Order: sequence, then C-alpha cells, then structure tokens
Amino acid sequence: MMKSILCLLAVAGVAVAADNTPSNPQPNVQGGAPEMSTAQDQGNSPEDRDTTQKIRSALMKNDQLSMTAKNIKVITNNGQVTLRGPVNSPDEKNSVGAIAEGIAGKDKVSNETEVNQ
Repeated sequence: MMKSILCLLAVAGVAVAADNTPSNPQPNVQGGAPEMSTAQDQGNSPEDRDTTQKIRSALMKNDQLSMTAKNIKVITNNGQVTLRGPVNSPDEKNSVGAIAEGIAGKDKVSNETEVNQ
C-alpha cells in the first residue's frame, strides 16, 4: 500500500514539474490598486528613513495600541508618509494617524489603514 502511494506521489510530482505554467499568473497587488504605496516605495534619503524610524518607534512604544496596529506599514517617500495595514478599531486608526502626524506633520500623512471587521 505504501509503495502504491509513493508511486502515485512520484508520478504526480513528475506531472507537476513538467507543467511550467505559473500557479498564480496574476501580479500581487495590495487591495487591488496598483497606485497604492507599498514597502518598496520607501524613500532612501536619510530624512525619509529617519521619519519612518521615528514613527515606527513611537508606534511600538505606545501601550494603548494592539500588536496589529503596531505592525502597520509606514512608508515615507519625499517627506510624504503613507500608513497602510489593518488596525482593530477606528480609535486605533486615529491614534496611528495622530502619532505619524505629530512626527511628520499633519499635511504630510496619508492614513490608509483599514479597520478589521
């Protein structure tokens, strides 16, 4: 019985290996909108890196935020900050936005976090 199963797996493995078609030919797009900022959009200037680091540090030090909120994406490019990812409540969304605005400036932050349902 075990030999039969192994033979079937081996045959299936050969069939899968022979098929060069990608299993997911669609590009991965966060939220379905390619124009949205991703971690790859992080600016490489010292100022952008410093702003991101300060916001990330402030989020991690805030005991009122859930681990979910602390793990949002913080992307700074040319001084503009984008916050993305899930948070657990509207209050957390407002809190992470306020933290980022306190560091980068109110007109420099786009809070695209989403409240988990």
